[in-house]
Amino acid sequence: LSRIGSGGFATVYRARDPVLDSEVAVKVLADNWAGTPEIRDRFIREAQILRRIDSDRVVTVHDIGELPSGQPYFVMALADRGTLESRLDEGIAITPTDAMTVARGMATCITVIHSHGLIHRDIKPSNLLIAGPRLATGGGPPPAPRSVVLDHNERLVMGDFGLAKDIELHNTGLT
Repeated sequence: LSRIGSGGFATVYRARDPVLDSEVAVKVLADNWAGTPEIRDRFIREAQILRRIDSDRVVTVHDIGELPSGQPYFVMALADRGTLESRLDEGIAITPTDAMTVARGMATCITVIHSHGLIHRDIKPSNLLIAGPRLATGGGPPPAPRSVVLDHNERLVMGDFGLAKDIELHNTGLT
């Protein structure tokens, strides 16, 4: 349906799953990296990590596949309200209450990630997604304008695990 965003290795698109009749996010590895085994493996590992975490505070992966061009992709639940970065760019005056709400949401995401033996290693506003009551809702009118960073019915969801490290697999004894 549209491009949501892109980074150095992949692009995320908003798409419609015709079978389940819902909007989803599809992350596609960039064509120039699809033939590089290390990058390709890291991309697939990201999908595996996301799939293993079962929480509404981390993006859920539904499927993984490969385009005819050889580019791997994975299908994720859609965090339908953008990123914390885009929300902050709206110029909303941030109150101490807003800052605490965001900090609590981030701490909840990080707690979930750490409880699965993972370290994210790339926490930033563009990787903190905002979701409404349910990920992958899709339909309905856009939310009303806000006067706060996060509405009471929104939550932060962590995405982009491309740099995540599995503590148990890569435990060197160094911290």
